Amino acid sequence: MRFIALGAAVVAAVAAYSAWWLSVAHSVPALILLQAERARAAGYEVETGAPIVEGYPYRMVVRLPHLVLAAPQAAGSPRYEGDQLTLVAQPWNLDHLIIRADGTERLSWQATGEASRTSLKIDAAKAFASLVVRDGALERLALDLTEPRLRTDAMTTDLGLKRLQVHARRLPKEGGAEGAGAELAFEAEAAALPPEWSGPLGPEMALARLALKLTGPLPGALDAAAAAAWRDAGGTLEVEQLAVKWGRMDATGDGTLALDAQMRPLGAFGLHVSGWEQGIAAAVAGGHVKPKAGDAARLALGLLGLANHDAEGRAGVPFTLQNGHVLVGPVPVATLDPLF
Repeated sequence: MRFIALGAAVVAAVAAYSAWWLSVAHSVPALILLQAERARAAGYEVETGAPIVEGYPYRMVVRLPHLVLAAPQAAGSPRYEGDQLTLVAQPWNLDHLIIRADGTERLSWQATGEASRTSLKIDAAKAFASLVVRDGALERLALDLTEPRLRTDAMTTDLGLKRLQVHARRLPKEGGAEGAGAELAFEAEAAALPPEWSGPLGPEMALARLALKLTGPLPGALDAAAAAAWRDAGGTLEVEQLAVKWGRMDATGDGTLALDAQMRPLGAFGLHVSGWEQGIAAAVAGGHVKPKAGDAARLALGLLGLANHDAEGRAGVPFTLQNGHVLVGPVPVATLDPLF
């Protein structure tokens, strides 16, 4: 009798779970349509196609043949289009989504003052995203692209990478603060650059890594008013890690940025750089630094390099952004215009 009772309990539990899973699966398409309608009512553009739900018993798998997400009223009017998307979640935790894209993805936006939109096409051998949503707001985002190929309308050939990773998260609010900011990390490996990007540093960038921390209330738009409000609230952009290996140049460092009263970048960086001769040549060739300023930077870096090296032989270099000037040590090498 015990075994019969146990078997009956197991069958009942499986039946109850199956009924619950089917109930959740049945509600998912309706939930997607409801959220899409709410987004459209708020001024967004959303297209999902007809979702297919599967994955019983352990997962909730939603397949979308096509997805369009656009914010026409937001700064830059960003737009995303993707094909053959698969969304995976645990039935008991729909706030955490794993997304796989098996088709071409397209991003487009319109920069301030530009008449036409910029389009970016992405094709990758593997493309995954992880999203965590709390109370209707995006809390964490991670992107992982293997062997992606990226191209904009202005590029003659693809930008190819071995791997591209992006991580972002909102910082938790403390003490009832309106907003504590966000963190963003970016890493690109083994980049094969288009000819128009290579310059004196060469066509291959072994590594680009950037970790940022934005403190203060998150700006709601990318305009002068929002930037001024963020600055006046004490907002800063902390560059927690910067690393670039491009040709002979090898640079690492960190620093802090803010905005001055004229909306120009203000801050200081501590960098360690080797192969800086090529870096200066690239800045001069690209028109970012005038030739005379490049000569001054070479002299300053040469003198600083004689006195200070790290274990890898990189010269310690202080960079300062102040009063509309970029200084390498005490030597001004470039000017800064207001961002807005």
